Amino acid sequence: MTVEQLVVWLDRRIDHQDIPYAESAAFLNKVVRGLMAKHGIEDVSVLALDRFRLCDEIEAAIDRHRVSERLQAFQGFLLPNSELTVDDSRMLDFSTVSYEPSWLYAGGHVFHKHYFGPKPGELEEKNERGSVGRVGGELKEEFKCACWLDDHPKVKYWFRNLDRRRTSFRLQTSTDFFYPDFVCMLEDGRVLVVEYKGAHIYDSEDSKEKRAVGAVWAARTGGKALFAMPTRLEFNEIEEAL
Repeated sequence: MTVEQLVVWLDRRIDHQDIPYAESAAFLNKVVRGLMAKHGIEDVSVLALDRFRLCDEIEAAIDRHRVSERLQAFQGFLLPNSELTVDDSRMLDFSTVSYEPSWLYAGGHVFHKHYFGPKPGELEEKNERGSVGRVGGELKEEFKCACWLDDHPKVKYWFRNLDRRRTSFRLQTSTDFFYPDFVCMLEDGRVLVVEYKGAHIYDSEDSKEKRAVGAVWAARTGGKALFAMPTRLEFNEIEEAL
């Protein structure tokens, strides 16, 4: 193989639909020639013989760059003067939400304000299902949060927001969408979005980013929406927002 042939081979094997061919070719050429210069390799065949491992390492390096650029761009949208805005057309319309939970709450508590009937979807009173990733009694705390919202005099109605449903309320993070646990319509016409977090993950990087995204989204609604992330069954943050 020549250097050019190795670059072409690498370019064909690495998935980079988001990167123009001119940029990928220039990057791969610099990688190959840079390795040869750094390690005193005169014959590119030395690299070509180990091209599959080389390909894996380059693909991982490209992905690290991709994640870094995506995060930097996303953080730019969180700035007050960015192009990201929230207007009336992007506000939540309860009437357009289709509610198709995989299972319903089966406990004895009677909810009076759940928008889609007295049995919220995918809500447990006790942590009996052993759901993956749910530890430390978080589901039980989410249930208590639901009861607290249902009893609050300023909440007109609410619903248990479902993960990864087409019409569920969602907010964009730097890597994915996230679906807050509860969406409420208040008596005064504002919308309250609540994401409950267990104490064991409240200070994780993922939770910090979600809090920032929620705060920015709420701020840009011009007072029409609120966002809160309570933990440890302490709901002062919601009270202050209200």
